[in-house]
Amino acid sequence: MNNEPARRFSLRAVSVGAGAMAPQAINALSSLALQVLAARQLGVDGFAAFVLLFGVLVLLTSLQGPFIGDSLVLFDRADPGVRGSLLLLHLGLVGLLGSAAFVVPLALGLLGVGGALLFAVLTATWLTEETFRRLFVARVAYWSLTANDLCYVGITLVGVATALALGRPFSLITILVAMLIGSASSVVIAVAQLPADETRLVRLSFGAVREIVDFAVWRAMQAGLRPLAMLTMRLAVLGFAGAAAVSLVEAGRLLIAPAQAVVQAATGLVFTQLAAQQRGARPTLTAQQTQRALVAMTVLTGVVAVAFAPALGRLLASDAIPVGRAIVAAWVGYTVVLALSTMVNVRLLVRKQSRVVFLARLADSAVGLLLVVVACAAHAFELVPVALAVSLAGSTIYLRRLASRPAAVPGAAPRAVPVGLRP
Repeated sequence: MNNEPARRFSLRAVSVGAGAMAPQAINALSSLALQVLAARQLGVDGFAAFVLLFGVLVLLTSLQGPFIGDSLVLFDRADPGVRGSLLLLHLGLVGLLGSAAFVVPLALGLLGVGGALLFAVLTATWLTEETFRRLFVARVAYWSLTANDLCYVGITLVGVATALALGRPFSLITILVAMLIGSASSVVIAVAQLPADETRLVRLSFGAVREIVDFAVWRAMQAGLRPLAMLTMRLAVLGFAGAAAVSLVEAGRLLIAPAQAVVQAATGLVFTQLAAQQRGARPTLTAQQTQRALVAMTVLTGVVAVAFAPALGRLLASDAIPVGRAIVAAWVGYTVVLALSTMVNVRLLVRKQSRVVFLARLADSAVGLLLVVVACAAHAFELVPVALAVSLAGSTIYLRRLASRPAAVPGAAPRAVPVGLRP
């Protein structure tokens, strides 16, 4: 019996899976490196400020990225009307979210006017970079995306290293400038890598705006719930116990952050695979296989992180931010629940049931934040991740029951053509 087709299929699955994981791993390592630098160079207060700023940036990206990015996968971007509407929505979101990026640091007292303006420019550039990243994902060009992300990481870290080598004062502004230069360079390289038909400008159009918004607004709000919950959690800890407690909770999360990054990468991969499967393409990976792999990986990573928590904490942060095993174990439990929940989300989102997912996640976020406030009031900060995990588990069980039912209408909107995988 000839097993060559099966072998080719298996090798393609490995290649696609590895390619999807590589960019997320690169970005996770970049984020980890920047946070380690902030923890070691800026001290407890500076590290807490950077964590809050980075949380704002992640939240804004989580609103814009899925709104535009998932629409690139599910709608026919070769249609001039769709392309014009997507460009119009992208520009509108960059302007709106960039303005928020200027106001929020001022309101929180994290930056002055000049620093807030720099952060707003960084956010606008970052959002544009994210849109190009999503084009690579829609084309299933993960290795090209990997090269693009390596550009951002390399230039950003070289910029930071140069500032340190020159003996310049190291501050939040140093990190923000390095990130801005790296992000802008990544945009330029993305334009150079992508085919001309993907990057050519089209006339702005309102033709498909309503159709896209009907799907994307719920998807974006759902995707923004977790970063919003994380940012609100940090603000709650800051309000109850100050910057030192924020640094402690975040240092514990850093030890399991690589596993969380892999979960995020797998979500995007399975989404494009299931979208392609809806139009009859053969998937290279299934949600069930990915879920089992994610849980196993998280548990293994967690065992190592908990066992070596004190030593890893001193390596990644500093003696001023002691990392205990309890907070790391709590983040491991949260990440396991996160891996289970994201696969359920994907199965419903491919059916375009983004509103259902949003409402369920909104409820669990509200419950989770209430439990976080209770834990903070009791000064039991090691229970903060547990509070988030318990609420997330509740909505996951509910959504899993919905996902197990057969879809009533397989295709959804007639103009929405999944194009995640090209022949």
